[in-house]
Amino acid sequence: MPKVNCAVIGCANSTYRLKKWKKEICNEHHQNISREECSLCEKPFLLYKFPSVNQKNKERQLWVKALRREFINKTLWQPTGSDRQMYHFSRQYLIIRIALYNQVKFAKDEFLLVLMRLRLGLLNQDLADRFGISPALCSRTFTTWIKMLSQVLGQALVVWLPRESIRNNLPPVFVKAGYQKCRVILDCAEVFIERSKSLDKQSSTWSEYKHHNTFKFLIGVSPTGYITFLSSCYGGRASDRFITRDS
Repeated sequence: MPKVNCAVIGCANSTYRLKKWKKEICNEHHQNISREECSLCEKPFLLYKFPSVNQKNKERQLWVKALRREFINKTLWQPTGSDRQMYHFSRQYLIIRIALYNQVKFAKDEFLLVLMRLRLGLLNQDLADRFGISPALCSRTFTTWIKMLSQVLGQALVVWLPRESIRNNLPPVFVKAGYQKCRVILDCAEVFIERSKSLDKQSSTWSEYKHHNTFKFLIGVSPTGYITFLSSCYGGRASDRFITRDS
């Protein structure tokens, strides 16, 4: 992808600088994590495309006039495909935006946001409005916490129980039904996901059963209801038989 630059005279910000910033290690909030992965790091600047010539030419010319870039013959400079606009003439909007980004400062608020999305299935825009932040920050916060919870709690919560423990705590209904040797109940579960822009990923995640793009995984539950096994995620196109054998 070619580098794009800010169109304001004297401004050296570009997508190259932004990519370089994303690869830097965040020492303010975390250790051994890039700024792109950190949910607390704010982007130093944002670049916006100029409005389309064919669809929004009036707005485009207002942007160009605000830049005050003229040639010697007093004709206005016109942007190319590699030019972008920052917040240089959006000072009021910039102040509001910064205030929104700095709202979530406490870990307990971030954790509450994650729990609300997991339990209630709220979308990023809804959660962003509730917590007074941007949808992008909401998405990064959720992703960061999910990765951390997976590393910290994944191995501690999903444990394959010994046969003796299951037998000693077997519910009476299993004993009466003659399932004294039952150790695990297996089932393939599906969760809805957003449709990817990639046609290949759309195809691999499409579920004929749910008529939606999904992720599938094999889950094992003990007779007492404790989750003892959780497989890797598969695309919704994968069959239950394949996932069971592959897990």
